[in-house]
Amino acid sequence: MKKKAVQYLLLISISLLIISVAVDIVFKKQEMHFEKDFSAAEIEKTYLNTLDECGFDSKWIKIKPNRDGANDSVPHIINVKLPSDLPFPMLVKYFQSKIDAPFVKLRCDELKRDKDFSIKVFSNGILKFESDIERETELVRKGVKVSFIITGFNDLSVAQQTDLLKTPYPFAVELVPTDKDAALTDSVKKFKKDYIVTFNDDISGKKFLLKDSYSRDKLIANVLEILSAFKYNSLYLIDTASDLHSQSNYPLIEKEMKRNKIRFENRNTYICLDDDKKENIYNGFIQAVEGSGGDSRIFLIDASNYISILDKVEKFFRKGNKIISVYENL
Repeated sequence: MKKKAVQYLLLISISLLIISVAVDIVFKKQEMHFEKDFSAAEIEKTYLNTLDECGFDSKWIKIKPNRDGANDSVPHIINVKLPSDLPFPMLVKYFQSKIDAPFVKLRCDELKRDKDFSIKVFSNGILKFESDIERETELVRKGVKVSFIITGFNDLSVAQQTDLLKTPYPFAVELVPTDKDAALTDSVKKFKKDYIVTFNDDISGKKFLLKDSYSRDKLIANVLEILSAFKYNSLYLIDTASDLHSQSNYPLIEKEMKRNKIRFENRNTYICLDDDKKENIYNGFIQAVEGSGGDSRIFLIDASNYISILDKVEKFFRKGNKIISVYENL
């Protein structure tokens, strides 16, 4: 009897051992092992890089250990203060673009209407990242305000001019007192763009010419014709390298502009972005902005060069910089 009992116990032990091994094998096969996965550390690093690229001050970011034992796959909770000039959806969209993959799910929750939010990231169904975001109305990123004056507009075809005017960012077209440029003013304003007028040696047309041989009355009359033809404009530039600027009667032209309360400035005071290599145009732009000390900047740039950097300005915006109208930047 005892011998049978021992045999039964031995049989049960062996059976339990086999079951244990079988269960262990089954569970090992069902372990969360994926060929493609983002670790919590990878997602966290990407998020912090995103905040840096969006111009967040390090003081606005607090990384705290996660004390929630139920979510031990998330090592940290990142508390962030969101500046008032950055829309929350824009931040989320950019972060999501960096971790976009079929096995990743990003979830956003609004904790308090238009004020507090949370971001959670799941990789292969497992929560890997969490950030709590609080909007601070008094926080604003330290961005630089820049404006563009587009030169060489008449070198473009009509279709190219229209395409350029349809672009979303504000700019001013540089025009010269000629009949051809005067005809462009309405179309420029139609697309809600601005223009400025430059006095140089390209001025043409009997009612616009400012010849040194003209009498005082004729010169004043033509200045008034220019102001009337470009009626929407309040900024005029003088090309100091032009023959016009060295004319003996130029002081009279300048005096008449001032008498009509027209802003008349030296064109050379603005930064000209020009280079044979397109990549150097954007690099020169960024260097000028970063070296501005936070001061606003106005750039002169050829139409074709401006078009070439358009696809790169998104990076410029992320830091909190802004492209504004020339007239807002004066």
